[in-house]
Amino acid sequence: MTDAYRRIAPWYDRLLDPFIRSWRARGLDLFNPGKGAAVLEVGCGTGALLAYYRAHGYRTTGIDMSSAMLGVARARLGDRPRICRGDGARLPYPDGSFDLVLASLVLHEMEPGTRSAVLEDMVRVLRPEGCIGIIDYHPLPKRTVKGLGTRLLMRGIEWSAGRRHYANYRHFMTNGGIFPPVNRLGLIVEDLKRASGGNIGIYRLRRGP
Repeated sequence: MTDAYRRIAPWYDRLLDPFIRSWRARGLDLFNPGKGAAVLEVGCGTGALLAYYRAHGYRTTGIDMSSAMLGVARARLGDRPRICRGDGARLPYPDGSFDLVLASLVLHEMEPGTRSAVLEDMVRVLRPEGCIGIIDYHPLPKRTVKGLGTRLLMRGIEWSAGRRHYANYRHFMTNGGIFPPVNRLGLIVEDLKRASGGNIGIYRLRRGP
């Protein structure tokens, strides 16, 4: 299978870090799993978010489909990083393994069926009192100049990622974002913060009653 991120992995962080640095901090504050908690990131990419959580005292694990991105992550995380190549819909971890399961800017790029399957397996590996943290596009930007301008910029970035990627992004945006699979799985949106003119949602989810 072709690694779609092979060419962009070396400069991925330089492109996106100015946008997402503040989202990481807001996410950590919102998700707040408790010091020493076990954290899994699905679609960990270059390991930037894992490094951030590890620096704040969490036990981190990551999984991603891209060998190129994982190569960057291994270089960043140093000796024996707890990361592996694998499918987010078939996570190689036992039920109830993690206090916090993260997915940052990955669900929007998936086929609709895959998106639901990944979220379902994230729930499976979550401990009963655990939290799912999602950082991804919000389908409704704030009706401000900043909100609409940022939406156009982000749409251009997604378009440049290729036809299939853009088609999945468009489906995500025109069909309610993360809310359809979240509702189908009976998850509760405990809290939601918005960033970048309302274009980014930072969601804290828990299992329903």
